Amino acid sequence: MSAVLKLVERVRAECEGKDIWLWTGYVLAELSAEQKQVVDLIDVLVDGKFEKDLADPELEWRGSANQVIHRFTNL
Repeated sequence: MSAVLKLVERVRAECEGKDIWLWTGYVLAELSAEQKQVVDLIDVLVDGKFEKDLADPELEWRGSANQVIHRFTNL
């Protein structure tokens, strides 16, 4: 089991009511089976590699326009 999965499981168990966000340089469809186990436990995933040419300081919660925010729960 990965350290990230262990951490997310612990936060989920010990921090009731807290939203878990995760940023990754990968696109959601590219994630491995183990990485998808982590996704099943989080509330929001920001996917996609930061691309300097697409950087935009006006974006909320992401650094470049190619990155996508996936909400898995109602925040």
